[in-house]
Amino acid sequence: MRLARIGLGTAALATIAASAYGSIGPGSEPKERAEPSGTSGRNGQQSPADPNEGPLTTADPVVLTPLVPNRGSGQFGIAPRDSPATGEQPLLYSVEVERELSVEPSEFAAAVEATLAHPEGWRAVGGHEFRRVESGAQIRILLATPRTVDELCAPLKTRGEVSCRNRDLVVINAKRWFLGAEAFPRTLLEYRHYVVNHEVGHALGYPHEDCPEDGAPAPVMLQQTISLDGCAPNPWPSHGPPRHR
Repeated sequence: MRLARIGLGTAALATIAASAYGSIGPGSEPKERAEPSGTSGRNGQQSPADPNEGPLTTADPVVLTPLVPNRGSGQFGIAPRDSPATGEQPLLYSVEVERELSVEPSEFAAAVEATLAHPEGWRAVGGHEFRRVESGAQIRILLATPRTVDELCAPLKTRGEVSCRNRDLVVINAKRWFLGAEAFPRTLLEYRHYVVNHEVGHALGYPHEDCPEDGAPAPVMLQQTISLDGCAPNPWPSHGPPRHR
């Protein structure tokens, strides 16, 4: 079932999935964090997998079918053709979707491009510019099934629940892409902006941040999939406190 063939947006589909197949409630993960190893990217380090601790939105894999199979083949289709650069000296990235997922690479690419080209995104913080390419990418932005995420993010512990940046891979968990996160009480579109900005932020060299004070806009590098820690949800780098690499 392809999303493009049915006249429903992904937010509506997520609502249908939750109501038709069962409720999605919070679970708990052991309070531990994977220690990254290896090198990559501008800062030469892997990023911590996002939520490795604290309460997460979880669901039995059957809840996610047919939107998100629990495990795919690990084979990806790439969005064709290059996009215009948003500015000078852009970071080159490709966009790919695991073949078993119900979204075309071009659809996912359009969402990623809209986020990275947004004037409130990383372009407004540090002057980062971007260009999507079919070959020669510096980073690959992947949409993957939960178990494929675990394999690509290892040794980081994503546990089928969250996304990560690992070396030159920005891996977006399809479970989160279709269903969002309970800790982020905004629209699915806003959550998608957040998760792309957060994981690409790691690729740009930005570490995790804490909530500066209750009620403040959350830094985009706060692990908002886990908890807002008293901050207000925020998908954009330019809305929070200054970023430090």
